[in-house]
Amino acid sequence: MGFFSRVIRSDIPGSFFSSVPERIDGAFASSHRRAMMDGRVLDEQMAYARGADRHFAVQKGVVDAAVSLGAEKMTARIGTARYPIPLVRMGRTIIATSITNSLDSLRRSRARTELAALNSVFDPVQLSLLESDDGPRFEDFRFAMILVAKPHRDADQSLPAGIFFGVPTATLKSWHFYRSMDDVRRLYEEADWAETPAFADRRIPRLRRLGHAVRDDDTGTEG
Repeated sequence: MGFFSRVIRSDIPGSFFSSVPERIDGAFASSHRRAMMDGRVLDEQMAYARGADRHFAVQKGVVDAAVSLGAEKMTARIGTARYPIPLVRMGRTIIATSITNSLDSLRRSRARTELAALNSVFDPVQLSLLESDDGPRFEDFRFAMILVAKPHRDADQSLPAGIFFGVPTATLKSWHFYRSMDDVRRLYEEADWAETPAFADRRIPRLRRLGHAVRDDDTGTEG
């Protein structure tokens, strides 16, 4: 919980981990529906249809969800191809989205390697931080990733196989933090519950029992 509280929860609101999976599920479902409605894809090829459309729809969904929560949209052109990578910044955390075939091993592209270098601040030996000449400066930031697992080719293609959130090490060989989105959301719920102040015991007032009847001087009645 220490890394979660100090790095993740300090920058990213818990609502992010509720809204982003909904956007990703919607992107998968709509892309799959369009592929089926086009009528130009064989059933056995459906798992490979609309790959680019789904990729861009997922990234846009994440950006839109983050911006709606106050995040800053950023674009980085790094790596060999100078491909525009959509990013969002929440506090000091920069987040990228990746659709991957395997969650077991993260492909170490040049772009990911440069972004992951930000996390050298968490390592015992700090490396030089990323500075891009034609893009935003990322000094003093850290890098996190949303990883969306593609479903197996024989599985339902309308939903992702899983959605995870991680903070990789600078080498991309392991993780400082790595959980499913559902698990991260539960961490927020547990933290919020733990910090809810306890209500003080309410003392129930007790009426004093009168030893004799009270007489009303004006009316002569008993109260």
